[in-house]
Amino acid sequence: MRVTVIANCQARPVADYLRLLGRDVEIVDIIITHLAKESDAARLESAAANSDFIFAQLVQPNYPIELVRSSTLKERYGDRVLLWPNIFFKGQTPDLCYITAASGARVVGPLGDYHSRPLMDAFLAGQSVENAERGLLQGDFDTSGLTDLVDSSLDELRRREQLCEVGVTDLIAEFWRERRCFFTFNHPAAELMLAVAGRLLSRADKPPKLVLQGSHVGEPLSPFVPPTWPAIADALQLKFPTSTSSRGVPVAFPGGRTLLGSGAAYYSSIDLVKMFFHCYEAQRNLLSSCRIT
Repeated sequence: MRVTVIANCQARPVADYLRLLGRDVEIVDIIITHLAKESDAARLESAAANSDFIFAQLVQPNYPIELVRSSTLKERYGDRVLLWPNIFFKGQTPDLCYITAASGARVVGPLGDYHSRPLMDAFLAGQSVENAERGLLQGDFDTSGLTDLVDSSLDELRRREQLCEVGVTDLIAEFWRERRCFFTFNHPAAELMLAVAGRLLSRADKPPKLVLQGSHVGEPLSPFVPPTWPAIADALQLKFPTSTSSRGVPVAFPGGRTLLGSGAAYYSSIDLVKMFFHCYEAQRNLLSSCRIT
């Protein structure tokens, strides 16, 4: 079976797992949604002509690049298109957010584009590094409403899955307290992407020939592993191991700029707060009138 995969950062892992689980599955092309351009139309047409199926992540009708919209794909390629949702869940990392300046530039730090809202709030409140870390470890921030956030995030994913042939909300709803399903809200663990790949194959009448778990394949979407503050773990009753240390990237400040390095960097809670505060100070001009999502 020959397949083209169209999706965000989850595309390549899912394509790899399709090959593994299907054994004789050939990936014709992988088109990354947020990198696609209208000039890729000929590339997509060629891939589609040589594919038995197009496994595509759900894309809304107002997405600026028409050729990757789900409605467009369904209209052009019909039943050969099998949709799956962007695997997104805020329930295990409810404090994580993006900070976007009025100019559209993203504020960055040791966790890339990701930020811990109570940590950022501590900086904006003028706290010292030491007091900010103490507050994060002791839970001096609001954790009310986290259960509602979990429910609303699951409900949103269920709504998206109504438009798809394949989904994984059932697995997230069953296991999110017992085991890590996500590293960040849009970086799922391998276990979920394996499930998507297996269910896509079954929907295409080619059931998986292997039963694999995340331990078989590693974690391709774990470059950022943020800390879990104890108050959040307690409020959500998380039962899997968590840590206040984190995995991110090194940061340098040449000429006052904030430059993210390559490779991994590991931060204790105090080191993470120090580095974020340094990053926020260096990007203070972006924090005025910023948008937090």
